[in-house]
Amino acid sequence: MSEVGEKTPGAELLIRAYRAGDRAELREICCDTGFLGKPIDAVFSDRELFADFLTDYYLDEEPDLAVVLESEGVVQGYVLGLSFSGEEIGL
Repeated sequence: MSEVGEKTPGAELLIRAYRAGDRAELREICCDTGFLGKPIDAVFSDRELFADFLTDYYLDEEPDLAVVLESEGVVQGYVLGLSFSGEEIGL
C-alpha cells in the first residue's frame, strides 16, 4: 500500500465523491498532514480532537461537497467544501 503522497508509477488516479466508508481515511490524512504537510503529533497531542475539529462538520452536514482522490483503491487525498454563500450573515 502506498503512503500518503507517495507516487506509484503508472497508478491510475480517481477523483470521486466522498463515501461514508472513507471517513477514517480522511481523518487519518488530516492528522498526518495537518501541520504544514507533516503529522500534527509534534504540536497537537489529541489526533481525534484535531480530526473532529477539521472534518466533522463537513462530513456530517455537507458530505455531498466532499471529494476524494483515490489511487489503487486507497484514498490519498481529499477536498471538503461548504455551501456558505454569505447571505446567512447579510453579505
